[in-house]
Amino acid sequence: MRPSSSSRDSARRAEGTRPQQGLGSLSSPAQITAYIKREKQKTVESLRHSQPGLAILAFCSSMQHLHCTAGPQMNYINLSAVIAALAHVWTAVQLHRKLQDDDSKMRSSIEAVCQQSLTQLQPMMQDMDVRGVINIVWSSAKLGQDPDEYVPGIMDTLTTMFLQLINAANMKRRPNAQDAANLVWALATMHHPAATSELLDCVCSHFGGLVQHPDAQQRPQAQNIANVLWALAELQHSPKDGRLLDDFCTYMHSLLQSRDARARPNAQEVENVIRALAVLKYSLKDGSLLDDFCMYMHSLLHSRDARARPNVQEVANTLWALAVLQHPLKDGRLLDDFCKYINSLLQSQDARAHPNAQETANALWALGRMKHAPPSEVAFAMLDHLVALCQAPGLQPKPQATSNCFLACAELSLDICQAQVAVLFKHMLEPHVTKVEYQVYSNTAWSLAVMGCLDISMFDALLHQFTMKHKLLGEHGTHSTSAQPGVEGAQQLHQALEWLKFPEGSGQMEAWSSLRSRLQAVAPAPQCLQYHFSRQTELYDALASLRLHYQPMVPCGMYQADAVLSPHGSSGPQVILMLQRSKYFVRNVRSRLLGSVAFRLKMLGRYGTVVTVPDKQGRSSVESMAGAIKAAVEDKTGLPLDSFHQ
Repeated sequence: MRPSSSSRDSARRAEGTRPQQGLGSLSSPAQITAYIKREKQKTVESLRHSQPGLAILAFCSSMQHLHCTAGPQMNYINLSAVIAALAHVWTAVQLHRKLQDDDSKMRSSIEAVCQQSLTQLQPMMQDMDVRGVINIVWSSAKLGQDPDEYVPGIMDTLTTMFLQLINAANMKRRPNAQDAANLVWALATMHHPAATSELLDCVCSHFGGLVQHPDAQQRPQAQNIANVLWALAELQHSPKDGRLLDDFCTYMHSLLQSRDARARPNAQEVENVIRALAVLKYSLKDGSLLDDFCMYMHSLLHSRDARARPNVQEVANTLWALAVLQHPLKDGRLLDDFCKYINSLLQSQDARAHPNAQETANALWALGRMKHAPPSEVAFAMLDHLVALCQAPGLQPKPQATSNCFLACAELSLDICQAQVAVLFKHMLEPHVTKVEYQVYSNTAWSLAVMGCLDISMFDALLHQFTMKHKLLGEHGTHSTSAQPGVEGAQQLHQALEWLKFPEGSGQMEAWSSLRSRLQAVAPAPQCLQYHFSRQTELYDALASLRLHYQPMVPCGMYQADAVLSPHGSSGPQVILMLQRSKYFVRNVRSRLLGSVAFRLKMLGRYGTVVTVPDKQGRSSVESMAGAIKAAVEDKTGLPLDSFHQ
């Protein structure tokens, strides 16, 4: 029998009523709700003194007994309260349980209670309000249970009801900000198919209206904004109305300076916002908001309250997001401080504060992508930490993480000792490591070549893994375009192998030629990629004004020279001209070339004398460019410029 509206209202008003003694005295829904609350509280308090597994088994037993004894009197409020209480108890148990606790018994009891409650709830669903819907969906996510496994289709029914309630004529029946945030958070946590694009767009639109609600009490809290954006990122769903992301972030920004400290976001909430923008690849119309979010995160690094400081995951994710968004911070010193903060956590006596392998790799990769070098001692400490994790069962870095670290060290021209390389390289090629992408091997080979650490045996091992991956995919018929090694990957491997090339007649030449044949069989060498930018035209005009004999955009092995000068009437080496650009340097160490650029110069040097033409900031004339060329060529070659005249 479904409860009448009057009985539901009385149940809500009397939720705090103390139940009578014994289950037999629970004659009303209000008394049943009070009993559930009391049992939940008693169980949570007992966790300090009893075994967590036994505590939750006892709670589940009491709820099952409640169903058997007072089942006919229970309404949807009681049934959703049972599942919500179970979720709260389970969450509390996670804080106290030990790894050796028997999970199967606890799970079996939880499933039994969910089965009973949801089955009994099904015929009452049309009477449910927003809170009832949210209790079921949110609690199921907390419990790691899919309600559809007990009552097929119930999740679609619940989400449809939620959509109807969003548009309810009675404003009081509509979901508030926390309701909306909890729903999408729960769906994202479960990765449930009920999270359709239509549902998410509707919830986001409703949430967008609450952000601008005239009544401040109805507006979302920081946690609500963070949860919605986290859920959208987890489900990889960008709202149909893109302006909503700007509205959400603008509102979150307004909370940063709230006079009420309780209204300000914490570190995790700010990180959720920044990370969501990166996952959704959305650039805010007002980029200064991102700078301010990072400034706010920075302000929390040294908070007097240690609990307010960001943990290492939040800092690493922030760096990762900035790199993905390619957002240059107005104050680059923030990155240095983030690096030093990570280093301080590495030195902590509390191992729980240390970054894991993925967090360490994410931070290094991000710095490499942003072309920002961490202090040498920080980089060394992070790599040492990864080396130590290679020896820790269950904590070892994945090949992708190791490859990303090598890539960052190469691009930023960081010092890395051969001993660190040896340990990391050996671990990433362990036989038990599976599910490795092509790019991991090509990135690693190229990075080690750039750092000068690659040798024939290492390339042989990488090429073997690369070939096995290629063969395995071929046997399974999965050589799709996306599964094939891309042009970039093939180019990296050939560039690395070219760096290893020995002089003709060398004892190693035969081994090198064998490697080249094997590589060519699985990843043919792509053509030299040509590029063009505006200053090249200025370069050619300057060379013409000097009446020099030159060739433009000449392929030299795997790289392109901006121009090549050949001396006339002599056997001297040709001159490889390369324009120097500001983006060729590490951003915070302007005297240090990026590893990729230094490697390119080294490889071009095999074809002649490399002369870099300095970058003149701002608009320069052909005449000034010509003067720079003359000075650079004569200084580098020791020959007068006349030697290269037409």
